[in-house]
Amino acid sequence: MQADAVKVIEIRQLRKKYKKSDEEALNGIDLTVYKGEFFGLLGPNGAGKTTTISIICGLLTITSGSVVVGKVDVNHFPRQIRRFIGLVPQDIALYPTLTVRENLIILANCMVFLVNNCMTESKIYYR
Repeated sequence: MQADAVKVIEIRQLRKKYKKSDEEALNGIDLTVYKGEFFGLLGPNGAGKTTTISIICGLLTITSGSVVVGKVDVNHFPRQIRRFIGLVPQDIALYPTLTVRENLIILANCMVFLVNNCMTESKIYYR
């Protein structure tokens, strides 16, 4: 990558240990994603993919290390991250780190987006 390339995600020595577990879910992850790159996170069940993505999106706190999205430190400003990054889970899920109200708002916004998008698409295709 060129020296002047813009970093959009930078993860350094990311560690996550859940309170009720003896083992770390994430153990020192380092990752940099540059503007214009396509990025996929692949691995077997239990490898830490969901934990990593949830941290990047500001839904989980870190145990140690750093995660920066754009120029925003996710650990210090998780709500700011949630304003411009979204996560679509594989299954419908409730996020335990959010309040009931926040979970409902997320689901409602998804539904409004889907309905509005479907209406827009249907107008385009059926004119």
